[in-house]
Amino acid sequence: MNLSDQVISLELAKRLEELGVKQESLFYYQNNPYNDGTECIDLMIKEWESENNENIIINTECENEDNPKYPVFTIAELLDKLPSALYGSSLQLMKGINFGENEPLYYGRYDMILMDFGCMETWPDKNPANALAKMLIYLIENGILKND
Repeated sequence: MNLSDQVISLELAKRLEELGVKQESLFYYQNNPYNDGTECIDLMIKEWESENNENIIINTECENEDNPKYPVFTIAELLDKLPSALYGSSLQLMKGINFGENEPLYYGRYDMILMDFGCMETWPDKNPANALAKMLIYLIENGILKND
């Protein structure tokens, strides 16, 4: 699995930022335009220092502090942001198959199990991180989960 399959898309990163989700992640997207002005969105990693303040990871020379950055959550970071339980509900990440393309498809799923009609919402995506991000966005937008 590539790194890009383990982090959310730029579009979802921007939406989570709009919703005020605490932006702590090891990775981020940054727009680093080329000299001719064309857009270049880079997936970058934050500089990381050891306990002795030695740089272990240093970003590429194209990084520019003036350009906008959007934190990019990993699957593990998103799972940490989701509650372990919601009264009368369940949250799930499932892996299925996209029969038309014969490739994996991930589903974020929210079930309200105490309701008579068993209301369910699902968010399919080829990227499991995106499926989780869509679930988190839904829960915040609908007041099911408070954004702390």
